[in-house]
Amino acid sequence: MAMTGFFYQMSRPRTSTPLSMLKYDPIVRRKVLFLEQKRKSSK
Repeated sequence: MAMTGFFYQMSRPRTSTPLSMLKYDPIVRRKVLFLEQKRKSSK
């Protein structure tokens, strides 16, 4: 996890496990681990 703010948007069934992907991050110019996080609520 590079924590650069770059993200990928994917859809998955609600019943499956949270996603983790090894994808290219153009900010650090290498492959990093992307983990699924919960959305921030706007209350």
